[in-house]
Amino acid sequence: MVEWLNIQGPLGTSQLLAMYDLGTSCTVIDIDLAKKCGLERSEANFTVSTVTGKQGGSHVYTFYLIDKENKRTRVQALGVKMRQEYPMVKVKVRGPWRRYFRGQEYQNAPGGYLGLLLGSDQSGIHPRQVSFDKTEILWKSWISGRYLISGGRNSSSYPNINKISVQVKRDPPK
Repeated sequence: MVEWLNIQGPLGTSQLLAMYDLGTSCTVIDIDLAKKCGLERSEANFTVSTVTGKQGGSHVYTFYLIDKENKRTRVQALGVKMRQEYPMVKVKVRGPWRRYFRGQEYQNAPGGYLGLLLGSDQSGIHPRQVSFDKTEILWKSWISGRYLISGGRNSSSYPNINKISVQVKRDPPK
């Protein structure tokens, strides 16, 4: 599930493309985007492992997600390089769900460069399941209020896997 969200940092409010992923144990933000937004950062020492390799990191960024009622939720995310682009796609809306999309037959899922991956450490702000039908699930984002569709048949010619695991280096106990 991917959607555009508003974040607030010291330089004001910005939009970024965010993905919700309960299979990931931590939240990460694109380091270039975090710097561009002037986000508050603190020192950290971690390694992020994905199917494409390992990447070290040195900062945790703090910012606020702004919901549909202009309420702020504080989020901390590990800063990593994430230059992954998602194309804009049309998602066919099942008949019974069209009432959530103003009767539209297709939902336009926006594309762009992924800026934020919200992991299971932020599961409290993930969308809530509204309905399911065969291989698809209808969700409602509590942040934006929009409805999102996930699942369906994989018609891609190759599998895409986004998994992240983190190992934080710590001093041994004394």
